[in-house]
Amino acid sequence: MSAEFNWFPGHMNKTLKNIEEKIPVVDLVIEILDARAPYSSRNLTFSKILKNKPVLYVLSKADIADPKITQEWVEYYEKKNNTVMVLDDKQKNIVKPLIDLINKATKEKQEKDKAKGMVNSLINVLVIGIPNVGKSTFINRLIKNKSVKAGNKPGLTRGIQLIHLSQFISLLDTPGVLPAKLENETVATNICAINSIKEDVYPKERVAGKLMQYLFNHYEGLIENHYKISPRLQRPIQIADTFIIFEMIAKVRKWYMNDDLLDYDRVIDTFMRDIIGNEFTKVSFERILEVVPEEMEKASKVKNEKAIEDISDLW
Repeated sequence: MSAEFNWFPGHMNKTLKNIEEKIPVVDLVIEILDARAPYSSRNLTFSKILKNKPVLYVLSKADIADPKITQEWVEYYEKKNNTVMVLDDKQKNIVKPLIDLINKATKEKQEKDKAKGMVNSLINVLVIGIPNVGKSTFINRLIKNKSVKAGNKPGLTRGIQLIHLSQFISLLDTPGVLPAKLENETVATNICAINSIKEDVYPKERVAGKLMQYLFNHYEGLIENHYKISPRLQRPIQIADTFIIFEMIAKVRKWYMNDDLLDYDRVIDTFMRDIIGNEFTKVSFERILEVVPEEMEKASKVKNEKAIEDISDLW
């Protein structure tokens, strides 16, 4: 699957230009990431235009992600000196903890302002995120708090919305924008999994195969129990092996085009609907050592060094 299929709508380019115009007044960037795919749901296009602004990552949908993997991502981003907030439906009031994290992330600016005689800094925060990562839910939860005031009605606006989080903190909420170019096939697959790209745009069979391979390899028993099948496949499987799994699902459900021909399209459509509909709860679609280039390189180097040591021991 090419990572360059045509899905970048024209209005997103306009939004990027609007965001770029606001950069000089921005003190902090909040990027909403889907906790199930924290690397793939980042918009690397933003990184180029946001210069060196401090970033607060909000990992949304944490209640349906794998908690162990989410914690690994939190530690990864914090090691890179980013502030991280994990967001799930159990937290009723997120305003106070968010204000605390914004103050933490803008501590350097506030100290500089105090040195200049400003008692309270005015903080402008830009809120960004690709489509369907939970940004609207995040904003709506803030606005429901009586102390927060919104400049205009939230929702499907394509303009930038002003939200007064406190007397000294203003949020600039922006529409969801996809990256202009996807990094690789894995990233493309993962943002399809979190439903950030419309399903009629991407090669569904290839995406389904990649996702089935990942879920089958990382969550033993998940696919077997959900679809009531017993594939005798040794993990880790290759993408070609997923054909056997899809075939078994079709047979168990008796989905045939005719007497001899299985209805693979129906199986793939059902599998993708199950993923997009969050039928597989408490799963994450990516792990640090499998998607972050520098971490993959480190792991490969360690593996090669270990192999050389093992060969040396034989001599």
